[in-house]
This record gives sequence, C-alpha cells and structure tokens, in this order.
Amino acid sequence: MEDIRYEHGEEVTCCLERGDVDHSGGMDVADLTWLVARLFLGGSPPPCETEGDADGSGGIDVADLNYLIAYLFHGGPLPPPCN
Repeated sequence: MEDIRYEHGEEVTCCLERGDVDHSGGMDVADLTWLVARLFLGGSPPPCETEGDADGSGGIDVADLNYLIAYLFHGGPLPPPCN
C-alpha cells in the first residue's frame, strides 16, 4: 500500500507515522476510534491509508486495531516505519 501525492511537481508519500490513523501528528485513543469506525461501522478511510496500516501488513484490518491497542496500552512494539 503506497499513498502518493504530488506537491510542487514532486512525488511524496503521505505517511509520516504508521498508527497515526487520523493524521493528527501522534498516536492516541482517537486513532483507535477511527479504526473501529472504519472496520465495523463503515466509517471513512484514513487521510493516509498507510498510516492506518499500523502493523505494516499491506492493508487495514482488525490486526491493526489489535497492534495499536497493544502499543498504546500494553507496551507493545512501535509500529514499523512507513517505508
């Protein structure tokens, strides 16, 4: 999954930090809320799909929700880098 956009004619990726689902600049409970809404309530996709792929598996699914919960509340590993 690669989120690419163009700025001033240059190709750039939108992903700054996996797990920052709402693209707010950091990971918190709001990111969990966004994933739950997306996965179970038909919510909108994240601003940057790659950031929603918290475990780096190539897509957004329940495993990303579990990964982010483990990181935020149980000392789990930091999500992998975007690239």
